[in-house]
Formats: sequence, C-alpha cells, structure tokens
Amino acid sequence: MAGKQKFCECESPSSVYTEVVANDTAHVDYCSDCNLPIEDTFEYFQYGSEDYYG
Repeated sequence: MAGKQKFCECESPSSVYTEVVANDTAHVDYCSDCNLPIEDTFEYFQYGSEDYYG
C-alpha cells in the first residue's frame, strides 16, 4: 500500500522549480529548499489552448 504524498511545509521557500511529470503530460512545482512538491501545483498541459507554445 502506497504512503501518503509528502508536500513542502517550508514557510517561505527561497525558490521553486518546475518538473515535467506523468509521462510528459503534466508539470508540478517543487521547493528548492526541501525538494518536495508544493501542494496544489500539479497541472496537466493544455495542448489545445492559446497559451501552448509547442
């Protein structure tokens, strides 16, 4: 049984970075201090939107 996902609990991260995940279909932001994902930043790419540059 998989454990519960851990998220960043840093009060004020010094910086964040974005990783492509889920077989290149989404992205999530990570805290540079603890290297854990930041809760509620997971987002699927919107390939059909006006903002898509691919």
